Amino acid sequence: MKLLLALTLGGSVLALFLLVLRYIVLRRMPSTVYYYAWLLVLLRFALPLPGLFPTSVGTDVPEPASYRDASFPEQTEQIPAPAPPNTVPDGLPAVPPASRFPSQSSELPANAEGAVPHEAIPVMNRHLSTLIFSVWALGTLLSLGLTVAAYMRFTSRLRYSLRSPDRFTCELYASIPGRKPELFRSDGLRTPLMFGIFSPKIILPEREYDEELMLNILRHELMHYRRFDTLYKWVSVAILSVHWFNPLSWFIRKELNRACELSCDEMLLRSMTREEKQSYGNTLLSMAASSALPAGVIATTFATEKRNLKERLVQIMTYKKSGARMFAAVLALVLLAGCGMAAGPQTPKEETSEPAAIVSGDIVRVSTVDEFLAAIAPNTAIELAAGTYDLSTAANYGSEYDNPHYSWERVWSAEKNQMEAELIISGVEGLSIRGEGMDKTVIAAVPRYANVIRFRNCNGLSISELTAGHTTAPGFCSGGVLRLESCTDAGIENCGLYGCGTVGIDAIDTSGLSVTGCRIYECSSNAVSLQQCRGARVEDCEVYRHGVREGQGSSMALFIASYSDNVVIYKNRVYDNASQFLLQLNYTKN
Repeated sequence: MKLLLALTLGGSVLALFLLVLRYIVLRRMPSTVYYYAWLLVLLRFALPLPGLFPTSVGTDVPEPASYRDASFPEQTEQIPAPAPPNTVPDGLPAVPPASRFPSQSSELPANAEGAVPHEAIPVMNRHLSTLIFSVWALGTLLSLGLTVAAYMRFTSRLRYSLRSPDRFTCELYASIPGRKPELFRSDGLRTPLMFGIFSPKIILPEREYDEELMLNILRHELMHYRRFDTLYKWVSVAILSVHWFNPLSWFIRKELNRACELSCDEMLLRSMTREEKQSYGNTLLSMAASSALPAGVIATTFATEKRNLKERLVQIMTYKKSGARMFAAVLALVLLAGCGMAAGPQTPKEETSEPAAIVSGDIVRVSTVDEFLAAIAPNTAIELAAGTYDLSTAANYGSEYDNPHYSWERVWSAEKNQMEAELIISGVEGLSIRGEGMDKTVIAAVPRYANVIRFRNCNGLSISELTAGHTTAPGFCSGGVLRLESCTDAGIENCGLYGCGTVGIDAIDTSGLSVTGCRIYECSSNAVSLQQCRGARVEDCEVYRHGVREGQGSSMALFIASYSDNVVIYKNRVYDNASQFLLQLNYTKN
């Protein structure tokens, strides 16, 4: 839809510029130049040429592959899993301490009627986008469909009344040199016309014709035939139907039809004497009609509506060949083409081959783990290029660094019988981490007893369009994927979170968590675990293959909420799991 809006804006700017050239700057622009200049406008409506209006065109994200398909080695050895860390031990008090758990959430009202939770805003935006796209698609089908239906209805009725022309008409038609379409007569018409693309036909209404009148009509329609004007009109209808919501597109269709007849007249006038011009004008007067064609019929016709007759007659009386006018018109076309290039979506700049972060305002594009770590800062959007970001490849892996917003925390590795590092991102507000798609951008962690990333005391966090999980070296993982501690207003959208560890999303003392459009799979304990959380929402996610991998055994509850308030788990697809429970609630209300 962004691309469509950029195209309609670029086409509208170019159309207005052409009208200014025609009626203000170059009043005597040749009609033929003006007619074919509209082709540049139509191309501007159809082709995303580079220019001033930037757009980003999304691509469909295919089904994400399992981590086995992401160049990770196969797991061959299993170690018994430690006790899951998310269960509530026996003997805990029924009500948690008041200092840790407020009785009522301030982020989500207890009664949602009349109020829209902030977690629902991304979902609402998707629904609104779907609605807008559906309305546009329906309008396009109606606009094009009604035109095609009217054309087929008109031509179907007309075919029954077609008859071969008389001998006089056939002989006169044969005397005109050049290629010619079939010629017919019909009593169902009031005006001569030509219709059809692959098998065009010229149709004459039943009436008396003298030689002069017949020649003028036939030469006019043959000029349309040799210039492929019916094809030009169908192309314009198809393109402008896509932009039916733009009021200017309907005006362009009428202006193009008017310019078509003026241009055809002008090309005939070039080879006419003064007497022939006068005869041609008299023919126009005799064939004038209040309505040349029924609405929606795509054809060319000699007759014109009475309100446009004066303009065609004035052109006949005042037509003069002029090299200066033609030079000015060509110059105007060159300028028009330049404006067309400047009125399109901006072409993204080519990326350099060097693995250096690209910074634009508060947006940082990175391609390595070290660039990713260095970019972590408040109010920053980090865009991860396609590829696998193995956190163990960081230059400062396992040590503190100058950036105060991340650190490495030591965790015990039972497999290696030593301490390893877990990435902690903390104290950051307004941080966005976005990949190029679930199947393209992967964040991986080697320590299988650590979380992939732990977020602590972060506000306004956004994670989207990537996959995160552990590399699958032999052994068993007990670390989670994403862990949030004391965070607010966090959004996780369109992400793939895979286990072999315990939990896909582990949130503790977190408010305003929104998880939408994610795929959470192959965890050993829980897909989502919420402890002391307020206003959490999990919606439109796929949850599958938990506890089914070799050596995992049966998973516990897929969704678990402990000491939490206002938890919404809605419209998720849950299948192919070996879990004991779907949902487990411990001291959780609303």
